[in-house]
Amino acid sequence: FFGGRTPEPKPTLDYPSVSSIVFSYETDTQMLLPIIPSVLQLREPVVTVAFGSNANLEWLAGRGCESVAVTVPVRYTAPDGTTTDGEFNLVEFDNLAEPMLLARDLVGAPKVFANISHSDETVRVWYNQGPNGLTEFLTLDVSSTAAAAAPAASTTNSLNWRYYPSALGGSNNASVSQLT
Repeated sequence: FFGGRTPEPKPTLDYPSVSSIVFSYETDTQMLLPIIPSVLQLREPVVTVAFGSNANLEWLAGRGCESVAVTVPVRYTAPDGTTTDGEFNLVEFDNLAEPMLLARDLVGAPKVFANISHSDETVRVWYNQGPNGLTEFLTLDVSSTAAAAAPAASTTNSLNWRYYPSALGGSNNASVSQLT
């Protein structure tokens, strides 16, 4: 190829260096049910907010990125009766376009671009609300900076709802509306 150079192997989606803050809280079931697709069952009325700062990502040419995900625990029962438990992704804020577009377009993750800043004690998330400028969505203040032991590798299923509005103007039907 072009100059005799052999193409590099496919980059991996490894996350070699991750710092995170995760917290969960119980909420009113009736507040969550309207925003969960009808094919999913809410397992418990718990919202989890997870901040991740990812560094040295090979698939981002060594750059890093930050994200904040908001999830709830759900169960999906397939037509054949097989059940899958997982975390339904309500929204995820990313501070780089590449991970946002990849996850949104490939797996239907509800990604939103945001400005995310963090220090050892605070995480702040702002998103662009349009002509009114940036709106602060979330502030996390951490009272302890003691490092916790790294959790075991997660096998939690991430469930997303891919939705594209109708390509035909004025139609109420979606072009794509599916669980991923």
